[in-house]
Amino acid sequence: MSRKAVVLSSEGGLVSVLPVSKPECASCTASCGRKEDAVYVANPKGFPVNVGDVVYIAANRRWQALEGLVSLLFPFLSAVVGYFAAGFLAVRCNRIPSDGMRAVFVLAFLFSASAVVLLCTRVLRLGGRVEIVGAGGMDPDGRSVR
Repeated sequence: MSRKAVVLSSEGGLVSVLPVSKPECASCTASCGRKEDAVYVANPKGFPVNVGDVVYIAANRRWQALEGLVSLLFPFLSAVVGYFAAGFLAVRCNRIPSDGMRAVFVLAFLFSASAVVLLCTRVLRLGGRVEIVGAGGMDPDGRSVR
């Protein structure tokens, strides 16, 4: 999914943009709540951008796919590890592993893995950098928008 943004400045490989719902919102002084904070985005495809240009920005698709895969597989695999860890720890403590104990371990491993995924994807933002995917009157699919 891509969003429109207005270029504020361009410094080397990084471009400062203001994500907007309409290009007119970039210079608006009203406090309607549609204006967002400026962000730095990469320009890996080398689009020629100037201050005031409308560009399309999106997260890198490879990073999005990797993040989705990790967000699904890591908690699932952690729950499986929790299931087997319950049996291993029960035997080490000279106890018989019960279904309740396994369920507690599965849920504990699942919730802790989900918390790690949440921390990495939302708080630390370890995913890929947002980049310019369309510029110069062209949308990300290569169609003219003028």
